[in-house]
Formats: sequence, structure tokens, C-alpha cells
Amino acid sequence: MLLIDTTSQGQKFVLDLASQDTHTLLHCIHTLYSFRDPETFGRDTLTLLEQLTPCPASVRVTHPAAYTAATYESLCPDFERLLAVDLKETIEKHMYQITFFEGLALASQGENKCHKFSDFVTQEQMWQLEANQIIFAAIPYDDQMVIMVEGEVNLRDPFTYYTLYRSWGEWSERDRLLLNLFHPHLVQAYHTILHWQRQQHQINELKESLDSTGVIFLTPKGTAHAITRRASEWLRLYFPGVQSPSRLPETLQGWVNH
Repeated sequence: MLLIDTTSQGQKFVLDLASQDTHTLLHCIHTLYSFRDPETFGRDTLTLLEQLTPCPASVRVTHPAAYTAATYESLCPDFERLLAVDLKETIEKHMYQITFFEGLALASQGENKCHKFSDFVTQEQMWQLEANQIIFAAIPYDDQMVIMVEGEVNLRDPFTYYTLYRSWGEWSERDRLLLNLFHPHLVQAYHTILHWQRQQHQINELKESLDSTGVIFLTPKGTAHAITRRASEWLRLYFPGVQSPSRLPETLQGWVNH
């Protein structure tokens, strides 16, 4: 399959994706849209990215809101051990001192959403960063492909990005193309998860509100479909001898039927 892609410098080029690449991409997209659990979404998507473009280590970083601490997820045991010893503070202290992030902010506004560190900085500059010296001591992969994913509602939803590690010079334009093709689906899946979380939050708030007032939901046939906790308490109080809190007392059921 012939596809045209764009480099970080805006250059156009043509790549011929092998049939296996296309098959892997479609499989990952299909699997991505099956994810429903916000708690496992990070690790699930890391697994897919490592299937799409195999790499020895990957990390997902999520910023819940401005001025709040980020959360880190990784499938790499070595990286998780580093995070357990306060590496997060070192990373966040030094990460924006490197020109990569300045270039990334501008480049991500274009068509190309996936960028590697070697697009913007030299290998020597990468090793000068204190946080990277700590990381590379345990994970010797000094070039990183970064995939940015913004929330559905800017400034309100968590902002997240993925970092995939390989050694310097090992990332190819084929890898970038696969990730760029996968990127819009990753964004849509993330927005779906955020939307689902908001709906669940609203449903839980509604349940708490209904519980405080006492509500009985009826089926079209007039039988009880659901009874809130407060309503169940009142049924027992005003109808002595009620056996099941999920059914209406005979007197009340007769009134409903009438």
C-alpha cells in the first residue's frame, strides 16, 4: 500500500507499507475500539503501540490538570522501578530544559503528530539532560518517539502523551507513518473513554440524589424495576411485613395497577 507521509520538517515522501504492516495496523485499530475500562486504558494502549512498532520500553504520561502532578504508566519493569524512586520529580524538573519540547509544541500543530527526539536535538544534547542520564543508566535507549494526545475538552480533560524508546537512529519513517495512521484512532478512543467517565460520574451523582429522596422505577407493566435504598427503607417502615425490598407491597401494587 503506497502512502504519502510528512516529516517533522514538512517534507513529503512516499512509503510502501507491506501487507503485514497493514494487517497489524487494522488489528490494532480494531482492538483499540474494544477498550472500555478507564483504569486499564493506559496499559492496554501501550501494549498496542508496542505491537504496532515494537520497542523495548514505552511510557504513558498523563497530566490531570494544570499545575498538578503527572501520572506515569509503563510496561517496562526497569522503568517502573525508576518511577518508584522519585524519578518523576527529576523528569518534571528538567524535561522542559531541552529544545525538543519547544519544537514539539510547534510541530504537533501540523499534520504529523508523532515526533522523535532526533528530529529536534542531537544525541549529545539528549545525554546532557540530567533526567535522561538517570533514565539511560537503566534503560539504554536514547531516542524516543513521542505521541501527543489531547483531551476532548481542552484545559479541562487530562492531557496525555506516549513515549516509545529505541536506540538512537533506529526509528524509521515507516514507524512514524504507522503511528501517524494510528494516532487519530488513539485520540478518538481516548475521547470516548473520557466521555464515558463523565457519563458515569453524572449517573453516580443522579443515583446519590435519587437515593436521598426515595424513588421507585416501574416497568411498563407496573411492576417494580428498581427501588432506591431510601425508598426501600420507607416501604419497610410504612408497610410492615414486607418480605422483599425489590417488590411492591400488595396494597401499593394494587393501587399502581388501578
